[in-house]
Amino acid sequence: MKEDQEFQCLREELNWLCKLHCEQIYKVINIVLVTWGGVIYFLGAIVAKLIETGQNVNDIRTVFIISCFIGAVIFLVSNEILFILARKYYNVANDIFERGSYILVFHEKRPSKNFKMGEDLCWESVTFDIMNPNINKKYDEYTILNLISLVLILILSGVSFLAARITFDIMYIFPSFCVVFLIRSIYLFITVRKNTSSMNYYRMRVNHLKKYFQYALETGYYTPDDIKDKFGDFYERCNQYLQNSITPK
Repeated sequence: MKEDQEFQCLREELNWLCKLHCEQIYKVINIVLVTWGGVIYFLGAIVAKLIETGQNVNDIRTVFIISCFIGAVIFLVSNEILFILARKYYNVANDIFERGSYILVFHEKRPSKNFKMGEDLCWESVTFDIMNPNINKKYDEYTILNLISLVLILILSGVSFLAARITFDIMYIFPSFCVVFLIRSIYLFITVRKNTSSMNYYRMRVNHLKKYFQYALETGYYTPDDIKDKFGDFYERCNQYLQNSITPK
């Protein structure tokens, strides 16, 4: 009875994590698009005001450079938001595979000719069997949004430098900061990509499976023969994949 309760709690937690994992991307898109919309509105309002009031060239240049700086700050903030949410995305995915691996090792039996589906839970073991270790996501919304924001900071940095080069005065401080923002955004882009589109789901799953298999063997919950009878070559495949893997994740 206690084992059934544990399994039910794990399934409920796993379902919640899967739902969170799926819903998060829509929240990310909304947050970033609202942030970008604020930048576009702000810059557009500044330009319209300058044209309307007929300011002199130097005043227009000064306001334009400061506006580019503020825009770059906001785009950097959106990249920082993406960075934080990408880490959350990675952690949720890791939690999903950890819970699933635990369920596989301690609550499942691999389907076979002598074992029918429904006698015990089999979804995680079946998923592991059919999951291709060489296929991962090639892109996702996090990486695309981060890349667009990075390009926009690059554009703002370039045009603000062009505007400041005429005066050679203190206004160069603002474009210089934009370059710092650009460098920071490049780092954030690389990190976001590692935590989303370049994440190796298969390796993450295998690491957790191996961890729980080793724990079960060390505590005597399973013997090597038990694992072979119940899971076939799962344990050997995990070890072989990790040994042959070139890029740890």
